[in-house]
Amino acid sequence: MKIAIVGAGFSGAVIGRELADAGFTVEIFDQREHIGGNCYTARDAETNVMVHTYGPHIFTPIIKWYGTMLIVLVHLNPILIE
Repeated sequence: MKIAIVGAGFSGAVIGRELADAGFTVEIFDQREHIGGNCYTARDAETNVMVHTYGPHIFTPIIKWYGTMLIVLVHLNPILIE
């Protein structure tokens, strides 16, 4: 049996692998030229550092929220400052 999977992010890649291991013929399609979806990382050619290509938009709101919560906690419990 042939199975087509649309999307090569974590879900598509894992499901594709599991189905292939189970003996199915699997073809995965993705609009991008790489697998991994929004978790894709690439090595910067100049610095040789791994860069999380699509990630910063996810972490910015989380950092803002935790920063706000830290301010609230410090005001509620001044001993945290010491």
